[in-house]
Amino acid sequence: MADYVTMDMKSEVVNALHDTTRIEKLTDDYVLVQLSNATKLEIKSLDTSTIAMVQTWCGPLAESKLSLFSSNWEAKPLSIDVSPMFVKPDTMSQQRYSELLDMANVTMNEFQLSAKDNSLTINYSVPLLSSTDKKEMQAILRQRKLNWNGSTFK
Repeated sequence: MADYVTMDMKSEVVNALHDTTRIEKLTDDYVLVQLSNATKLEIKSLDTSTIAMVQTWCGPLAESKLSLFSSNWEAKPLSIDVSPMFVKPDTMSQQRYSELLDMANVTMNEFQLSAKDNSLTINYSVPLLSSTDKKEMQAILRQRKLNWNGSTFK
């Protein structure tokens, strides 16, 4: 499939599950592969000794797993703060903001590696909310961008 990308051809195949697998983006140090309608894989070389891999499962809401590996694909320890950030809009009452924070006790994290730099974006979602609560939650829940510092994302 990578050869197809370099030849400017359609880089997709029908996989064993009768779904389509395709390379969405390929650079010298990054690849984004849509494995199926429900899963995607990102791999990024962060430096000469570290590779980051993000696996994302797309259900009604996306959930990701981040892993780090050595250049020999040996697992490396990972410790990052992925806790969500909340900001109260001026137009929202403190009581409503507190109610929404109580609803956000379970968040789902979707990670995205950057093809351009060594950053990681975290998008958050909260499952099982009404449409009104979901809209208000989006107003207070902020995505985060972490940068690779040579040993972790901060």
